[in-house]
Amino acid sequence: MPEPVVASIIIVNYRGRDRLGRCLDAISVAAGETAYEVLVVDNASNDGSWDEAEGRPGVRLIRNDENVGFGRACNQAVREARGRQLVFLNFDCEPQDGWLDALVRAADDDPSAG
Repeated sequence: MPEPVVASIIIVNYRGRDRLGRCLDAISVAAGETAYEVLVVDNASNDGSWDEAEGRPGVRLIRNDENVGFGRACNQAVREARGRQLVFLNFDCEPQDGWLDALVRAADDDPSAG
């Protein structure tokens, strides 16, 4: 049986191909021990962003035919998320070692957080 997903990392992208690739690389290296999934919502980018994210392990893609805006794209991903915690991350972030473990631990330690 697959390990349950603890954190769903949600990234909304619009024309961020180069930065999105660096972000996804950093997540895969720096996430730590927490079981996670990544959901990338692409808001009709025309720069090849989809190709940058497609086929990466643990990454699920939602592709919009038009730019629906940040909030609506976030809500699309939330409906698909399987994690008990939702993590919204901008596509130009490059997380550092242990970031996800620390974030999940802090949220678990304080039920009023979030």
